Amino acid sequence: MNFTDPINFKCAEYSHNGNHLAISSGSELTIYDSDSFTRDLNFDFKDTITQVSWSPDDDFIFVFLGKKEEVHVRCFNSEVVENKA
Repeated sequence: MNFTDPINFKCAEYSHNGNHLAISSGSELTIYDSDSFTRDLNFDFKDTITQVSWSPDDDFIFVFLGKKEEVHVRCFNSEVVENKA
């Protein structure tokens, strides 16, 4: 990625530890590694994302879909899922 290329976005928020950046554009949420700005994860939703927020431990990301008035939770840390199974 060329850092001079603009990124269209609605919401953006760094994780609490600063290691990741979540950027939403329309109904798509992309999570980047803050150091290398490589794409770590991508999520698609059925409505426009109006707000994103990280959990205090950065294991989950909360996505608010304004028109549907829904909150979706996505697990960002695969170790959490493996430990719960």
